[in-house]
Amino acid sequence: AVNYVNFLESEGGAAMGFRAVKTEDGVVNISNALVGSDPGQAPEGSGIIAVLHFKVLEEKPTQLDLQNVFFLNSAQESDDITQLSGGSVN
Repeated sequence: AVNYVNFLESEGGAAMGFRAVKTEDGVVNISNALVGSDPGQAPEGSGIIAVLHFKVLEEKPTQLDLQNVFFLNSAQESDDITQLSGGSVN
């Protein structure tokens, strides 16, 4: 098993925990956040905030796309994330 370091906790903050909620067939909303609003604990740069594992249920071509990915800071300002490493899998 690989031990990943949660990027959100890289500056001493505590992440509230990864959440994944199915909203409709084929759509899952995923989120993670720091507890509190101390900007001194907010990470800067890039890193891993989630690792997703999927079980293939059917032997047919399927596409997985990440959409509407954004980072919300402690001032409630949103930045769209456009560089998604491994963000689309066929």
